[in-house]
Amino acid sequence: MSGHHRAATFVACLLLLSLLLSLTADAQEREVKIDAAHVKAGQVYHWKLAARNESSWEIVSKTEDEVRYRIRLVVAGKEAPPKDAVFPLGRKAEGKEPAGDKETLKVSGIEFPCRILETESGGSPIKTWRSDRFPEVLKVQLGKDVTAELVSIDSP
Repeated sequence: MSGHHRAATFVACLLLLSLLLSLTADAQEREVKIDAAHVKAGQVYHWKLAARNESSWEIVSKTEDEVRYRIRLVVAGKEAPPKDAVFPLGRKAEGKEPAGDKETLKVSGIEFPCRILETESGGSPIKTWRSDRFPEVLKVQLGKDVTAELVSIDSP
């Protein structure tokens, strides 16, 4: 597997892990709605990833129910072919809202009130920052190293 595929797989696993962390054992179902008022077509969200890799998400379109975006990933200085993705702005979740410390991250003037979820993998602590103002993880920290972080948002 190439370095690009390993890095892309690692990022995908971290995002999936953060989603799984947001669920609890309680069987209550609740509606989770993302406040995407700040999201606009043409914006580009820039991510700093581990090992000086980077990713950008260009917002292609937005409706009341979903946001469509194009992901560009640069690994080891090489750009992967772009991939289109969709994230729903509402979803059903089981259990109570996850517990965890709170912290507000500010990126390009936009405040994202976050819940910090903590778990462990292979003996290393993992922290993820999630916000109801963004559908994906905003920041991931493995041990003391930040492995993924939203660092800027360009507006059209």
